[in-house]
Order: sequence, then structure tokens, then C-alpha cells
Amino acid sequence: MPKDTKQTAALLDSSRSPLIQSITESNVTRKRVIAEDIISTGAKNIGIYRLVMKAGSDNFRETALSEIIEVLVKRGQNIIIYEPLFLEKAYETLPVVSNFKEFIDMCDLVVANRVDDLLVGYEDKVYSRDIYSVD
Repeated sequence: MPKDTKQTAALLDSSRSPLIQSITESNVTRKRVIAEDIISTGAKNIGIYRLVMKAGSDNFRETALSEIIEVLVKRGQNIIIYEPLFLEKAYETLPVVSNFKEFIDMCDLVVANRVDDLLVGYEDKVYSRDIYSVD
């Protein structure tokens, strides 16, 4: 659940906030549908492009992709993460690669919460719902 929705839900009595409850349920459903869509591509090696919440951030907590990653892992998908700001070699149990070229070569499909200039030229590998993506 996104951080702002969690904070709002915590401030409101759940019996008086059906809208917040509906938003939360919708977010969970959307992430599950996206995960199933990713799995349906048949990609063997799925790359996760960046864990940060937004451009210029180093916040890895509660990333929008975390629940999608969880579903993919539970379904036995091979996941590789590209996050140059993450200093560890693994995120939870998943390998983290900081070299973009190495990462892109390892992946059949790249899941990107945000599409940026680095992904230009690799559109055939990119899976994103970013409505502001680079053209």
C-alpha cells in the first residue's frame, strides 16, 4: 500500500473511510494484475529497473514494485534488480546489479516503474505503466 494511503488510513477510523479502503483494495488488485501480466510474457529473466520511489530519491522503502516483486518471486520467477544507489549486492535475496549494460544483457524483460533516457533503445524489453515515459 502506498505510504500516503497508509498514513491517511491510519488517521481515519476504517468504518468511516470506505473510500480509503477501496483505494487500498484497488492498489492491491492492480499490482496483482500487473504481476500476472508480467508472468504471462514468458520472460525467463525479469529485471527490475530501479527500486527508488521517484527520480532523485534514494528511498527504497515501500517501493511501488515491492509487492509486484513479491508476487513474481512467489511464482518462481528469476528476478534481477538494477539499482546503482543500492550499495549491497542483494536486495532481500535478489541479486542487485549496478552496471546498466550488464543488467540489460541479463534480462529478457525489464520492469520499470519510471522510464528514463537510459532505457531508450531497449523499448522492446521494457514493461512499464509509466504514462510519462520517454518517447
